[in-house]
Amino acid sequence: MLAGEAGFTLIEMLIATLILMIAIAGLAGMLTEFSTRSQREMTAVGYQADARAVVDTLVGELQGAYTGDPSTNPIATMTATQLTFYAPDRQQPFHLQEISYQLNGSTLQRAMVFSTNTNGPPWQPWPLTLGSWGTAVDHVVANPGGDPLFTYEDASGNPTTDPTKVATVVVELSVSAPGSTQPTTYTESATIRAVSSS
Repeated sequence: MLAGEAGFTLIEMLIATLILMIAIAGLAGMLTEFSTRSQREMTAVGYQADARAVVDTLVGELQGAYTGDPSTNPIATMTATQLTFYAPDRQQPFHLQEISYQLNGSTLQRAMVFSTNTNGPPWQPWPLTLGSWGTAVDHVVANPGGDPLFTYEDASGNPTTDPTKVATVVVELSVSAPGSTQPTTYTESATIRAVSSS
């Protein structure tokens, strides 16, 4: 190289290339971490939206619990993790639906069946037989404090285990997406319009 010519030496080029590679590797790592975090957050938002929709649907169905028959209670069976009740569909005249929700491991499942007639009681066939269970929402976690999925209150707000006395059902559903450290809990209550006053 002639004196006075501007340029880089081979060592300077190697050092510059090494610094550039380190910078690119660091940037690639940050982009990968950002992408992974973003994907986890989108997945969590999806599970939360599903859980909210299921709770809203369940509460809406419960608020319409009704059989059209004073001798048939709208709540068929009830435990802390399973609830079966009757409600009309949205047609006029209506079919009677038997709707059931159950917690099976970390999955909230739903099953239902419609009556074959629409002319009111006696509903056919009776008793109704639930169809197969479908997944309503996955990744249900134990509720904080061990609270049950379903709790039941009478017209005075006291806990009850008598299906004929249930005036309010409280639903508390917690979900946690894979990789999430904090579950999201949804709590809503439904007032049953057909409840015995005795």
